[in-house]
Amino acid sequence: MLARNRTILVAVVLAAGISIAWRITPPIFDLDDAYISLHSARTLLTGVDHVYGAPAFTGATSPLYVAALSLLLRCHLAALRVAAVLGLVTFAAGIFRLARTVGASPVRSGMLVVLTLVSGFVLVNATNGLETGWALAAATWLLVFAVKGSVSRVAVLAGVIPLLRPDLVPFAALVWISVVAQRRSIKAVGLACAISIAVAVPFLVWVRVDTGAWIPQTMQAKAAWFAEACNPWPAKLSVASEAIRRLFGPEQLLVFIVAIVPLVRTRLGRIGLLSCVTTLLVYATVFPGALFHNYYRYTYAIVLPWLIYGGAELLAQMPVSRAWDGLVVLIVTIVAATSPNSKTAPIRRQTAIDLIGSAEWIQAHTDPGTKLMVHDAGAISEFASHPAVDMVGLKSPSSIPINERWTRGSCGRDRAEGVATIARMSRADYLIVTPEWNNLFRLSTGLRERGFDIDLLWTSPNQTYQIYRIKNRSAPG
Repeated sequence: MLARNRTILVAVVLAAGISIAWRITPPIFDLDDAYISLHSARTLLTGVDHVYGAPAFTGATSPLYVAALSLLLRCHLAALRVAAVLGLVTFAAGIFRLARTVGASPVRSGMLVVLTLVSGFVLVNATNGLETGWALAAATWLLVFAVKGSVSRVAVLAGVIPLLRPDLVPFAALVWISVVAQRRSIKAVGLACAISIAVAVPFLVWVRVDTGAWIPQTMQAKAAWFAEACNPWPAKLSVASEAIRRLFGPEQLLVFIVAIVPLVRTRLGRIGLLSCVTTLLVYATVFPGALFHNYYRYTYAIVLPWLIYGGAELLAQMPVSRAWDGLVVLIVTIVAATSPNSKTAPIRRQTAIDLIGSAEWIQAHTDPGTKLMVHDAGAISEFASHPAVDMVGLKSPSSIPINERWTRGSCGRDRAEGVATIARMSRADYLIVTPEWNNLFRLSTGLRERGFDIDLLWTSPNQTYQIYRIKNRSAPG
């Protein structure tokens, strides 16, 4: 009878969680990269990319996420929204289970779920249409099984996590080593290796066969475009440190500093600190600005699961009393009241409207065969059907060596020459840019200075996108 009641309770909570997650997940997404994943999934289903002429996994950070989206599309579901809901619910369940596993009460475990989701830009990232929510969920459940000492389940998730986010390899590897080493058994090591390899290798081979590379080239393309690796080390370290400081607002920062204390005191926590420092130092060396991108989406997946673990340990160690529970409720209330999540909602809606609107304008006002040059390569492939070239190189790998030569090779000084080279080689007729990138990287100005006629045709209602007609004056005809 008790087991039956528990099953009913879990079913009710799960149904309620899915309903809430559906309501707070946006029907359209403001991050263009989400539509890159969706376009890759469509290409995986159809076998052809009429926009970029690229293999399905080109430009996708996570082959596992793309494969999941293709299954949802095959089921005629709203793939991005359903995927976001699944990731969010699984993440929330993982937070609750982690807290319970380390000994926190059900009430305090529920409080930790709420505290996490209302903090900083956590909810924004968990529902951004990308693999972020799935990565947060997988990382949190990995910690659950690490605390339990379950070698087989740790091995499964350690194989899954790099397929969701390659930069989480240190996270997965260090936890894997920690759990397996505690067994001190050749058999346990062999079993863990076999399971992780069986999970990860088929996808790596699939990516290799599809794209010619063993791992996604998205970070290589972005690092070449932004060309931050050649900056002085103190400047790069300053950028990375500032990104960490801004993860949570000043009102919330103290809560998460306190959550670090249990990490120092536990073996698993110290491993977590090592994994965080290792990954963040790599970013600081190669591409520190990425830690700010898209509401800190890379940084949250690196840091947040460990803060959740620290918070869970802290709640488990607190004395059992109404006074302490009241303090936790007060902290949750303060963090919720100061959360930037709700403030970003209107901005995200405006960006999403303009993102889709730029593609729809192109579809309605230009000839089907005209060539587009873009830096946001997702929505234009979902809501328009024109051939396009991605100047950054996510969906057009041919742009990567050009950016390596001109942009990264000059620490960004000759980026305009690289963009002009891509425009000439692709014979692009239109340029679609955000005003921010246009001003920061002098895109239209650089093209004009290098022999292109450029005319501004359209600016989106919320001033998020601009569309230019471009013509190479030196081109024949």
